[in-house]
Amino acid sequence: MKFASVDVHRSCQRRRQQKPYYSALPAPNDSNAGNSNPETKTVRELLSTKTNSTNEKIKIKSYQEIRDKGIAVDCENEEEIQKLIDKIQKTDELKEKLLHKEQKKRLPRCIIYNISKDTAEQKFINAIELATDCDRNSIEFPLKLKGQKEGYQHWVVELKTTAFFTLEAAGKLVVNWSIYKIKEFFSVRRCFSCQSFGHLQRNCKSKRKLCAYCSENHDTRDCADMNALCARWGYRTNNNRGYQVENFITEKDLQLLNSPGAEQTFQRYNAEGWPDITLALTPTLANMCD
Repeated sequence: MKFASVDVHRSCQRRRQQKPYYSALPAPNDSNAGNSNPETKTVRELLSTKTNSTNEKIKIKSYQEIRDKGIAVDCENEEEIQKLIDKIQKTDELKEKLLHKEQKKRLPRCIIYNISKDTAEQKFINAIELATDCDRNSIEFPLKLKGQKEGYQHWVVELKTTAFFTLEAAGKLVVNWSIYKIKEFFSVRRCFSCQSFGHLQRNCKSKRKLCAYCSENHDTRDCADMNALCARWGYRTNNNRGYQVENFITEKDLQLLNSPGAEQTFQRYNAEGWPDITLALTPTLANMCD
């Protein structure tokens, strides 16, 4: 059985506080309970038919659909939140179909880099307790992400605010003569297909792909933006990628049409360079381009 929810919270410029939300449940006497009936009302439809925010003088700034067929409602202030909650509690159908739950406030998180997979959590709990003087029972590891090296992970630790600021300020954690890098962890969902935030690539509904390098309409993995620097196409020095591209051109016997001293192909207020190169298969084609 899937649940839908109404997330009611107050708007805040800096950080939005998590407030109580409602989960819409099929009525106990509903014969369609648990079935995917298209005629089943959504949470928004239930609220719109049983409440009138204008007549009730409930100041709602905005709302948006969220997962499980729910909506998130953005109210003007705490008083407006309570008005909406009271209205739902006083309406029999809404009270019957909406279950009130208290949202758990998420504590701040840090990420600890490059931890061996076979490391026991107790080892790091002891080190964090020693470094921050916090209660060991308040330390949790909700996420363990894949590391860059084989056999290693990045651990996300959730802990109280005072301990979080202590770890973040230190930027490192010493565990039995080993030093681990620490940063604040931001859980931001980003789609690497359309480059939008709020959803992942596997859930993307956009038909247009956007490259994260050049902003053109193609997959990022297909882009040849390699940041290759080489004196042959205008840069003062070479980097490793520049040498690799230069060797590729030589191995494939390609003709480079770029030349030192040419005008920059990329110009912005804070950067400029020659990232674009033009190649030809044969000298004849190269001469035609000249």
